[in-house]
Amino acid sequence: MRRYWHPVGYSSELTGTGQTKRVRILGEELVLARTGSGALLLVQERCPHRGASLLYGFVEGTNLRCAYHGWLYNQAGECIERPFESEKTNRIYKKMIKSYPTRECGGLIFAYLGPAADKPAFPNWDILIRQDGVRHFEVQDDLACNWLQIQENAVDVTHTYYLHSKYFERLGLNDGSGFGKSFKRFGFQRFDWGIDMSLLQRYCRRICQTSS
Repeated sequence: MRRYWHPVGYSSELTGTGQTKRVRILGEELVLARTGSGALLLVQERCPHRGASLLYGFVEGTNLRCAYHGWLYNQAGECIERPFESEKTNRIYKKMIKSYPTRECGGLIFAYLGPAADKPAFPNWDILIRQDGVRHFEVQDDLACNWLQIQENAVDVTHTYYLHSKYFERLGLNDGSGFGKSFKRFGFQRFDWGIDMSLLQRYCRRICQTSS
């Protein structure tokens, strides 16, 4: 699960220097911050000194300073300054907090949370890089899962009959999706990197239409 680029926010949520946002993903509580250079910094939320939340930290250049005692962290997660400590102990502490690389593309902010040696190339999907249209994002309530689990659910074409259509019937709601129509058959279109969802969706719609 960690060997993918995960979307963790919208660019519109962090438009100005010094803005921060709490991110919870893969069981971790993180903080995303816009630095002075316009870049993004993604680190663990709690400062290891006294457990204060870095959500309230001060962005200084490309670094983030804890608002409680002023410990300063860089993008690598190193503590590069510890005020009120002795000169002997006030040295760079390598990788004192977790930090993760980010990538901003198409109005979305992505993060890679896996081993550096296994980091894949960023997926330059056409929907993110095309310049011949207008992107529109609809923000929904958070789901208690990650986006790969949602994609796995989307591939499961048979769940729609009961989970959506029959449950709508139980609630007394009208389901105009066609999910309640009987299946004659279903299948999957594989390719080199998994399953082609566009072909699968067209295939399922065709089955629903022919089963009416």
